[in-house]
Amino acid sequence: MELTERQRQILRFIADYKARHGASPTLREIAQHLKIYIRGVQYHLERLEWAGYLTRTRKRSRAIELRHEQRAAPTPLLGRVAAGKPVLSEEHIEASYPLPREWTGSGETFLLKVQGDSMRDARIFDGDLVLVKVQREALPGEIVVAMVDDEVTVKRFQMEAKRVILTPENEAFAPIRIGKEQRFRILGKVIGVFRRF
Repeated sequence: MELTERQRQILRFIADYKARHGASPTLREIAQHLKIYIRGVQYHLERLEWAGYLTRTRKRSRAIELRHEQRAAPTPLLGRVAAGKPVLSEEHIEASYPLPREWTGSGETFLLKVQGDSMRDARIFDGDLVLVKVQREALPGEIVVAMVDDEVTVKRFQMEAKRVILTPENEAFAPIRIGKEQRFRILGKVIGVFRRF
């Protein structure tokens, strides 16, 4: 069965809601979000269940299970991260998106919106979302998300003797040389880039 746009919207909403809240939405919540009648939601859920996209337990309000959701990992989109706070602390999560495990791999991941064009020659542009695998170390040459004092930046990680250098991929920007007096830590390695066209 080929899905209608409304059915795709319902599946996306259910997956996103479950990623955010840990439970499926009620019929009323789906109806309110999509601005349709509950009877319309029931119709579409019956069609999706018949086609094998989901299962439902009758007479329970939050009992919609997506058939393929085990292959998705809820991935938080972070805003600006304040210094000293855990990278995935609740107050920094703007949204959460279910991404295929083939993209996220094993371990913790997050999305971060890029500001500026210091990495444009690495094909990372202003407004892109970078998918980041949480890790505290990186190899020279890897693109990382790092915290320098109170600022979060996306740069290429380099070492010169024992000194860390964060290199931009745009000749208009100078490298950031980390001094001993600066607070520095790697938050993770960039493993993917998403762009809206």
